[in-house]
Amino acid sequence: MITMLRTALKGPILRIIMVCLVAMLIGSMFLPKILDHFFKRHSGDWIFQVNDLRITPMQYQRIIAEHRLQQQQMMHQWTEQYGPEMAQQLAKMSGMSTQVEKQARHSALTTEALSQIASKLGIDIPQEEVMAQIMQQLPAGIIDEYGNVNLQALQQLIPYASLDDFSDDMKIRMQNSMIVNLIDAGIYLPKFMLKDLYVQQFAKKNYGVAFFPVSKYLTEVQKAGATDKELKDYFTQENKESKRYWIPEKRSIVVWEFDPKNYGITVTPAQIEQYYNSHKLQEFIESPVQVQVRRMLLPFDEKNPTQSRAQATQLHEELQKDPSQFVFKAKNNSIDKESAKNGGLMDWAKRGDMHEKIEKEIFALKEDNEITPILRTQEGLEFYQRVAKKAQTYKTLKSVEGEIRDKLLAEKFANSFTTAQRRVLNQYLDGNKTDLEDFIKSKGGKKDARIVSVGDSDIAAKKAFEMKRVSALTAYQNDGKGYIEQLLNIEKSKEPSFESVKAKVQQDFYQKKAQDLMKQAMDKAEEATKNQSLAKAVTGMGIQYKTTGWVNRDDQVKIEALKKDKFPISSLMNIAHKDKIRKDITADMGFLSVLLEVEPLKGDQNKEKELELGQSLRQQQEALIKQAFIASLLQNATIKVNNKLINR
Repeated sequence: MITMLRTALKGPILRIIMVCLVAMLIGSMFLPKILDHFFKRHSGDWIFQVNDLRITPMQYQRIIAEHRLQQQQMMHQWTEQYGPEMAQQLAKMSGMSTQVEKQARHSALTTEALSQIASKLGIDIPQEEVMAQIMQQLPAGIIDEYGNVNLQALQQLIPYASLDDFSDDMKIRMQNSMIVNLIDAGIYLPKFMLKDLYVQQFAKKNYGVAFFPVSKYLTEVQKAGATDKELKDYFTQENKESKRYWIPEKRSIVVWEFDPKNYGITVTPAQIEQYYNSHKLQEFIESPVQVQVRRMLLPFDEKNPTQSRAQATQLHEELQKDPSQFVFKAKNNSIDKESAKNGGLMDWAKRGDMHEKIEKEIFALKEDNEITPILRTQEGLEFYQRVAKKAQTYKTLKSVEGEIRDKLLAEKFANSFTTAQRRVLNQYLDGNKTDLEDFIKSKGGKKDARIVSVGDSDIAAKKAFEMKRVSALTAYQNDGKGYIEQLLNIEKSKEPSFESVKAKVQQDFYQKKAQDLMKQAMDKAEEATKNQSLAKAVTGMGIQYKTTGWVNRDDQVKIEALKKDKFPISSLMNIAHKDKIRKDITADMGFLSVLLEVEPLKGDQNKEKELELGQSLRQQQEALIKQAFIASLLQNATIKVNNKLINR
């Protein structure tokens, strides 16, 4: 596949790709409006149509199933890393549960648009490479000891009618991946960009900071004092603008809590075993597939690339003929000194541990001692030899039995409580209060009466302020438990008397005046820096001016010391240009900061950092260009949607 990619880059394909890149930069910002417009089009016996080709309901359902599977795997990973509560919060923050069909829709359109480009460019993938990719990506439990795919197990994950359907989909993905790789090949990072980024992130710098404490001006304001009229005027003005001193509305509620453990629900061993067998591949992986490889990293001379490639190719061909020499050759030729000491041997790695392109080639190796193609990376020319491979393993049923029981119990409770509370609340509205009392008693409802205020963050308070009238009922579930809540009383918000909050008003008034004086002093000092340094500008103002000394992001000991000394570290690290004044204001302090000096670069001492930055910057550019290219494809395509089928 790498050979095909290189051949393609020498022909007219790269020119076509670059034309597409120009078009995408012009059109990508209009994509959302274009999609919204087309998603109101006509109906038919298909889900989507991209140009003249249609996406069937079955294809769309498979894409939705894939996205749901990905979400399940992500939730499982988050749960293991952070616990169930944090996992739920992360899912909610990312919009995971509500985004499946939206993501699937975009994925379906993108896949079809890229596929049509691949077809026009005549890109094809040999069937043996497609099957190799299938074997590489499928979980171990789906492939038997003879290398056959268990279609029934596959269908539990994604609804494919046959292995041929799965093979066709995989071929399309590999073709689309080649299109994206062609785009990546055209990315160039100028050295000045790396240099600027290095200076910004790693070069040591010296900053000057002037400190304007609010307390200094607060003392002045308090000495001057304030009349009752000033305080009353401030009280009236703040209440007029924001009701700042109003007493918030309060509501009296009673909440009954229902716990699944006391609800009368049971989970049988047979149900636990059935769940384990059905979800083993998605949720109960103990150790993923891992490989151990040897690395050969060779230098790449930008001034003489042909010679560098020729030397790497010669060594690669020698090792292809005699893989047993890899250890000896790595020790004597690899410039990765750490792994070279061990004959190129590296630690065991799973998917996600390496750069995507390197990982793809390593996990495509079928046998031990097999060697990858030569790869051009930021570090040079490199290739790998597979040493060993560990199959995927699963957690035992016994080890996850409790976890499954809790999950099934929660699911049963959620379904049962939803049905029951709807019935009970409807009967209560019809005047039958006895059923609610019987339900609370039989299901072990725990009573809690309380008073809540506007702005309280717990869910009971939020639900209380959603109810419109006294005696209203609502029901909800939260953190695995069920709740029925009733509103008992409403105490409306009201303005207090001035005398009852006078002390608070006086405190706020003085603070506001002190902040105003501090800002005036900062403005005066900032204006003075147009003609002199910051240090001279604050001389005679009774303001403390200090310098940080040489510091960079990696110097954590120095940074912690500066934080204790009240320096605004986060703000300082974001100053990009010398002699430009930055202003920051907090509740207690104002800062005027300036970058005074940047440590000069010295030769090649920072090569490692530059390589790291280069990889990071390249990945960022790859992501942006891919997004823009796909946006351009979709904007220029004729897209239709069958709303009758998609909303069914």
